[in-house]
Amino acid sequence: MLKSASVHWHGIRQNGTNHADGVSFVTQCPIAQNHSFLYSFEARNQAGTFWYHSHYGTQQCDGLRGALIIYDPEDPLSYLYDVDDETTVITLADWYHVAAPVLSHIIGTDANSTLINGLGRYRGRPQSPLAVIGVEYGKRYRLRLVAMSCDPNFVFSIDNHTLTRYSAVLVANQPVDNYWLRALPSTPGLDFSNGQSYAILRYNGASIAEPTTNQTNSTMPLFESNLHAFINPGAPGIPEYGKADINLRMAVNITRGIFSVNGITYQPPTVPGVSVYVLEPNKVVELTMPAVVTGGPHPDHLHGASISGHQSTFDCSL
Repeated sequence: MLKSASVHWHGIRQNGTNHADGVSFVTQCPIAQNHSFLYSFEARNQAGTFWYHSHYGTQQCDGLRGALIIYDPEDPLSYLYDVDDETTVITLADWYHVAAPVLSHIIGTDANSTLINGLGRYRGRPQSPLAVIGVEYGKRYRLRLVAMSCDPNFVFSIDNHTLTRYSAVLVANQPVDNYWLRALPSTPGLDFSNGQSYAILRYNGASIAEPTTNQTNSTMPLFESNLHAFINPGAPGIPEYGKADINLRMAVNITRGIFSVNGITYQPPTVPGVSVYVLEPNKVVELTMPAVVTGGPHPDHLHGASISGHQSTFDCSL
């Protein structure tokens, strides 16, 4: 495993504490082996489902990652559910049998298994224990899904149950039993055979056994273009291409497994400080990121900012 480290707090704005953002070679030097660094920051006016992960090379793939939940005592949607605690946080991740330093030098390595709340199986091996999410008939559960993989995306479902989005409300209204919880990754070769990509939804009173349920066909699959903020951040200006104060185009490409933006490949410096776009304060910025090559999907997020999106990856009608 890589012996230096840094930790990024995904989604936390770090307003006034940029030094705690955790990006190696940008806002801090990596924490050296046998040394320490105290991350101290506030998350004022932020609540929701976040996560943390190593931001040093491919170290995240070795498991330095986890959920970070900030609860809102005045959640305007609390009337929709009865339970929202540590038992309803569900993490989805990938796992590799080669260590992170090896991953850094091998292009096209696929994950060996899917982990749901840290547990999973892989093809051709013994039936190791799976994660169990316990529910009580008649109650409503807010499931906080955190996809924190190095590479794949997931199609998440629970047999015989209807969910809402990916901060989902699950109504435990099925017969008391065990039900498969599924997270099908986009990784080639990973499926539901040999107990892969599963966890168990277990009702109180059900037998301690693996489910025998069949996958339910989705009546309303999740499409990215249908996602909208509960409260629109409302970026000022005209929501049309080229009408912002500052208009940036960053074309993302990949060649032999190496990403580039506008033809420039990131090279970590020996001390923090990289090529930057200097922006004037109090300006509206439009950022367009076309994918030059077919692949992915590959998510991006802008540290320290909330964004108003006006065209989605899979919706060209906007």
